[in-house]
Amino acid sequence: MSTLTGVYGSFVRSIRRARGLSQRQLAAIAGVPQPNISAIEHDRRLPSADSLNRLVVACGFELAAVAGEKVVHKASLLSG
Repeated sequence: MSTLTGVYGSFVRSIRRARGLSQRQLAAIAGVPQPNISAIEHDRRLPSADSLNRLVVACGFELAAVAGEKVVHKASLLSG
C-alpha cells in the first residue's frame, strides 16, 4: 500500500460515514461502482481524479475546498 492509497481510503470512508451513507448508497449517488469504492476504502485502489471528485461532491463537498488548495482554471494556465 502506498501512502497516498491509505490517505484516500480513510478520507473517502470518513466523508461517506459522516453523511451516513452506505457504500451502495454512495455508489448510486456518485455513479462510481460500489466495488471500486470498497477497493478505495480498503487501500487496494487509488481513485482516479474523476472518481474522487464524484465521491466528494456526492458527500456534499468540493474537492478543491477539501484539499485546501487554490483552484487553478484552465484559462489561466493557457494565458501564461
